[in-house]
Amino acid sequence: MSSTEVYFDHAGAAAIRDELLESVFSKLKSTKYGNPHSHNSAGKRTLEQIEQSRFRILSLFKTSASDYSVIFTSGATAGLKIVAEYFDYGETSNANFYHSQEIHTSCLGMREYAEQKNVPIVSLKLKEFTDYFQSMEKRNNEVGKSLVAFPAQCNFTGYRMPLNLIEIIKQKLGVNAYVCLDAASFVSTTVLDLSEYKPDFVCISFYKIFGCPTGLGCLLVKKTAEEALLKTYYGGGTVFVAASTENFHVKRKRIEERFEDGTLPYLEIVSLNACFDWLETNGSQKVFSNQPYELAALAFRYMQSAFHSNSSPMFEVYSLTDYTDSTSQGGIISFNMRDSNGHYVGYAEVDSVVTANKFCVRTGCFCNPGACQTFLKLTKQDLLEHFKAGHVCGDNNDLVEGKPTGAIRLSFGPTNTYEEVEKLLKLLNCTFKGYTLISKNRSLMGRGGLAFIIKDDIKFKVREDLSLWIEGKIETFAIEIVTSNNNPLLISSVYRPPGASPDFFLEEIEILISEINRNFDKIVIIGDFNFDLLDLQAKNLDFLNVMLSFGLFPLNSIPSRLTDHSATLIDNVFVTEVMVEDSMCDVLIHSGSDHLPLLCLLQKLSHCKIKRKNKILRRDMKEVNLAKFKNEVSSLDWEVVYNEKDDASKAFNIFSDILYPVFEKNCPLNKINYKKAKPRKPWINDEILSLIRQRNKLYCQYLDNPSEMILNEFKELSNYVNNSKRNAKNEYYLNCLKIKEGNIKDTWGIVREVIGCEKKICV
Repeated sequence: MSSTEVYFDHAGAAAIRDELLESVFSKLKSTKYGNPHSHNSAGKRTLEQIEQSRFRILSLFKTSASDYSVIFTSGATAGLKIVAEYFDYGETSNANFYHSQEIHTSCLGMREYAEQKNVPIVSLKLKEFTDYFQSMEKRNNEVGKSLVAFPAQCNFTGYRMPLNLIEIIKQKLGVNAYVCLDAASFVSTTVLDLSEYKPDFVCISFYKIFGCPTGLGCLLVKKTAEEALLKTYYGGGTVFVAASTENFHVKRKRIEERFEDGTLPYLEIVSLNACFDWLETNGSQKVFSNQPYELAALAFRYMQSAFHSNSSPMFEVYSLTDYTDSTSQGGIISFNMRDSNGHYVGYAEVDSVVTANKFCVRTGCFCNPGACQTFLKLTKQDLLEHFKAGHVCGDNNDLVEGKPTGAIRLSFGPTNTYEEVEKLLKLLNCTFKGYTLISKNRSLMGRGGLAFIIKDDIKFKVREDLSLWIEGKIETFAIEIVTSNNNPLLISSVYRPPGASPDFFLEEIEILISEINRNFDKIVIIGDFNFDLLDLQAKNLDFLNVMLSFGLFPLNSIPSRLTDHSATLIDNVFVTEVMVEDSMCDVLIHSGSDHLPLLCLLQKLSHCKIKRKNKILRRDMKEVNLAKFKNEVSSLDWEVVYNEKDDASKAFNIFSDILYPVFEKNCPLNKINYKKAKPRKPWINDEILSLIRQRNKLYCQYLDNPSEMILNEFKELSNYVNNSKRNAKNEYYLNCLKIKEGNIKDTWGIVREVIGCEKKICV
């Protein structure tokens, strides 16, 4: 993580400190460790580290080996899986598996084993848990065992379960009740006191506490609950003896020895001991602190009091508490944002803003689908519709039909400060207050899309009819700015993916702009076109010629994408000629992306009626003119320039005075007409244009209402359009060849134009 980034994802993983890493590296470098199953000195040192680590884990959680055993796992998920897979329900007709709805998928997945064993499943909301068990009649002497799984802290809202519930469950369900506590989120900032609260199984990931080691966690098993886990598989040191010639083996006695199959990740365990060393040296407050809760409470109060100018709320916070008590609330806050019209702002849009400003947050459902369903009020049918629309866990498809599919989460740690939280909240306030955000997101290719953030006092309407969306090939999104004198402005945002066919893009964008040109005098085309205007060759020049042919001029002439080895001008703003003179565009230096943002100031044209110009100036750069220019330049006497070798400025002025008139003479500026509503490709007739519009309309219908029928209709029409264009193109060039029959030079010119090996000639 960059030192300039602000990290607000401690529920995902703790931010690892430099001094902690140094402690880990020092411990690993200072001593040689080996396989603990080996009886050599290196293996014995490792074994000592493993046993020391078990002792320190139990001490951290205020218990001892007389009450709990430590089984090392790859993380909390692996611990939950062990309990789910090996828990013995006994007589299943008298057993139950209880779980909270707002729970991590790792815990939710436990029910699959219960269902496989025909155990009845009871699903409860977190807030219902306590009342449900308190109101339950006592059950005694039942043959079957019941397993109750819930989180100590919800990783979506930060809500903390009352841990005295463990004892209530034991009292109500009797001696055959077992509690499995998912403590991964809770222990990231708070010590779990197992001397006071005694769940049967506790699952932990150590990277949630220290930031490292990753891939190491543990399952704490209460001594009285060990008999409830019946293990089948054995391997790698978990048996006293085993025979390969017959089905015979004897498992080891200690539960950790039975369940830790294979060689433990001993270097990770040594690293964990280094973390404990660091913690003892620097104090537990470096990890376990009340400050994360206080920062979450600060954010909650701010969000509750943030409103747009029309008094509509900016934030929708998902919470089960009012953030006034740290015993029931941890350092997590999840929310979505709304614009001034009450519409949701997609979490991907918010994430892009905060990421560009070097904040690390988490978006989505955080592997907690039950919390998403509860707080976003999603039905099972909604989930199916989202899935049909292309949304899956972990993608950036943040809105489906205007409804959020996830949220934004801030989770704080002891390294965070009040100033950092206030800075982020002010950023969100300044970015989205008084503005409306509209977007068009990808639905087939995952993340990505186009968006406008529009000030509330600007009247606009979305122009789907002048937008074209063929994912991975050409993506455009247009809005019309409404003005008082009925002289509207059309702004179109355009993206051409780097791998998209240039020919397809140029053909489609020309048809689209011809439609826009038919209806608007003021046009702004902005976007990432992936045509480098610093290298005007081949397709880059074709693209520029398309834009110029419609009287659209680029405002940016500075490289917009910088890497270690290149500088390219692929992002730009094109405007109609009447807007060029009073418009400004510049590149902003910003480290958030290798694409630099463009700041464009356009003249305010709402007060006047634009009179369209029909001609533009273009320099005549024919090869014959360039040849004349080169010949004349080569015959000039440049001695007068060389004589000024001591004064570079004077020499350059003399050079310009000699060269420029010759250039003007041989390559003059001529006035030419630009096209209006006329595609560059002569074979694209009105019938094909109509078919293209129908195809694009069908695609928009599919995005709005995905169905197999519409998709098949779109594919069928798309194939027909492509065939029609191909046939029209073939017919056009066959006709050209007929006209030029007998003229070898022009015939070869047509052939070269078809195969694109040289500059196209006019037939």
